Amino acid sequence: MKNNVLTKREVEKQKTLLHRSIRKVIEGIDSQHFSVFLGDSGFHLLGYQDIFRVLLLSLDDCERAYKNVVLNSANRLNSSCSFVIPIYLNILARLLEKEYCNEKEKLFTDYLTNKTPQRCASATIIDAWRPTAYDKTTHDNFTLMRSAAEAAGSLGSISISNHGSGNYLEVDDGCNFELQLDSFFDDIVASKLSLRNCIVVVYEGSIIEVSQLHHLLHYAYENKQNVILAATGYSEDVSNTLAVNWISGKLRVLPLIINQELENLNQVHDICEVANIIPVSIASGATISNIDFNKLYQHSVTYRPLSSKLTIRSSKLNISNIQRLRASLQKKLEKEKVEDVVNILKKRLSKMSVRCVKVNIDCDDEEIGIIQDRTLSLFQLLGRCASQGILEADDLYDLCSISKESRKRLPAVLPFSDVNNAIRRAAADAKAIDSIRTIIKMED
Repeated sequence: MKNNVLTKREVEKQKTLLHRSIRKVIEGIDSQHFSVFLGDSGFHLLGYQDIFRVLLLSLDDCERAYKNVVLNSANRLNSSCSFVIPIYLNILARLLEKEYCNEKEKLFTDYLTNKTPQRCASATIIDAWRPTAYDKTTHDNFTLMRSAAEAAGSLGSISISNHGSGNYLEVDDGCNFELQLDSFFDDIVASKLSLRNCIVVVYEGSIIEVSQLHHLLHYAYENKQNVILAATGYSEDVSNTLAVNWISGKLRVLPLIINQELENLNQVHDICEVANIIPVSIASGATISNIDFNKLYQHSVTYRPLSSKLTIRSSKLNISNIQRLRASLQKKLEKEKVEDVVNILKKRLSKMSVRCVKVNIDCDDEEIGIIQDRTLSLFQLLGRCASQGILEADDLYDLCSISKESRKRLPAVLPFSDVNNAIRRAAADAKAIDSIRTIIKMED
């Protein structure tokens, strides 16, 4: 193993190289230098929404110690709002221009001291985002993307695909759960099923005897009650009884099977929170016959057998529960560091959307990824501004010496707390980089 020690002048050269590389990234986006090849669709321009991707490919010549500091912060900022990365990079570059000094740092870190976040309409944020979408693919589909964002709202989600023909969007109100249809109902419920005034009963275990359901079936028959029944499994006798009574029109009890995969481990808890019920479990000793069905909230539900998806609509009865559950998941997500757990929490959070907007865009397969990225950046900006309030960015761009060309491709408003995070990260990283006096390079 060969060691190479860099000191003084060599370290300064590496710091200067980092500064130049950051400036080249910003200048390259301004001059529309960066693009990605999309096969038959040709070249697609990369903008400030893609700045983290560009940054990953542009710092290869920089010393790893510096590169890791910058990419770590950029990655954190990108996960919340990609549009604050230019703020971070410009401040970092300014602080690295000459020898680090506290006075210059305070110029940036004190900027938000006497400012407060403002509120504005979603239309204002969308209009502020539009200049960032200057590539042809996004420009051509902007109207549909705007409609999707407005339909979803701050508590909703957007799903984009290019299946089928034509441009259109569908709206699903409510929270989604993965529950498989009992096999005895495969031919009975072959397409989308919607039920109104429906109660939900969750049993943590397999239902083996029909007698376990006697109380529920009697209540459903007497009151013509629609029921969603969720359990980990059903015996053939139970499944056949429910299927025969469904076909005859005597009962409307739909048996669904709880998904027990790791990523759906908390699904029972989430369903019960949204439906405002307590699950029946073997461990607790409770039985279905103990439930007072008259006290259960009634919901509008939709089941899609092809995708094994149950949607429980949001209403005045459960909206507070959904918001509380979303807030709890968001807090856990912000604190979690393990990637697998982060992915599980993100999936749970996406299912808790009050409204899901499905958008179909008639485009090439190569283009759909870009459109998904663009829509994510719009929805991300909307969500962050809604939760944090906005900062009108003109004065901040002046402070950071951001060029006129850059401003044409950056939003006029930014989420307040994310801006604060970007400024403080830039100051901390500049200080850390400046404090490095010796670099030991270890090579095999």
